[in-house]
Amino acid sequence: MNAADIQKEIDKLNGRRQFLVAVAGALEKKPRSLNEEIFQRYVEYESTPKVAKYLRSKGIRADGNRSFGPGDVSDIIQNEHQDIDPALVKMAGEIFARNRKAVMRQYG
Repeated sequence: MNAADIQKEIDKLNGRRQFLVAVAGALEKKPRSLNEEIFQRYVEYESTPKVAKYLRSKGIRADGNRSFGPGDVSDIIQNEHQDIDPALVKMAGEIFARNRKAVMRQYG
C-alpha cells in the first residue's frame, strides 16, 4: 500500500464520518411526519418487527385502521422517501440491505 492508497482510505473514512454525523443530526430532530418517524426508529432499532411493535405501543395505526406489522414498515422503508432526510433514507437502506442479506443467508 502506498501513500496514495492510504490517502484514498482516509478520504473514504472522512466521508463516512461526515455521513454518520448527518445521520446523528437527523435522529435528533423531531420527525415531521409518520414516515420520517418510522425511518428514525428503523435506523435506531435496525428491525422492522421492533419498529412495528413501537408503533403499536404508541397506538399508531396503518391504513385501514389496522395494526402496523413488519411488512408495513418494510414497505415504507423501501418506498416512502419524500420529505425524509436523505441521510436517514441512505442509512435505512444500508441497514435494510444488510438485514436482507442476513435473512437470505439464514433461510436461503
